[in-house]
Amino acid sequence: MHVLPATTPEQFDHIHALYLTAFPENERKSFTLMQDLMKKGLLDIVFFETDDQPFIGFAILAIHDQTMLVDYLAINPDYRGKGYGNTAIEWLIKEYPRHKICLEIESTNVDSDNPQERINRKEFYLKNKLTMLPFEAEVFEVRFELLANDTAISPEEFVAIYHNVYGPHISKNVSIIDAE
Repeated sequence: MHVLPATTPEQFDHIHALYLTAFPENERKSFTLMQDLMKKGLLDIVFFETDDQPFIGFAILAIHDQTMLVDYLAINPDYRGKGYGNTAIEWLIKEYPRHKICLEIESTNVDSDNPQERINRKEFYLKNKLTMLPFEAEVFEVRFELLANDTAISPEEFVAIYHNVYGPHISKNVSIIDAE
């Protein structure tokens, strides 16, 4: 699998289409805002491809200092279950070896209409050598569990990513919750 920075309108069209189907509306940020932040160097937007398949998936990475939030990671449904998600996580850890890498998953500690999907997602990331952080976050009233690579991330560092990448308008909607 090849990982490349998104640069062309066609790549952004593929990413945007998958973004709209892979993430619930209440978890999505403005795609235009994220493209603008990418142009300012605050976000990395990458796409995954193979020699045979021009679009496998994408990642949107918010980076502040040496801390990174994998804000969105999605694999095209046609290619799920084929190891591409594992490869994407391995790439992130290898490509950003000095970064504290964090990602959010919908909390398994609250009632939901998709509990098994949430458990499966959590197991996927744990299988890929990420560990649970001892706190959760609420972002725009959606509760998330947080996972990280082998380097612990403090609640303050997590909030700082939102504040420094997305600004106070977004970060004011982020709060830390002690894990239950």
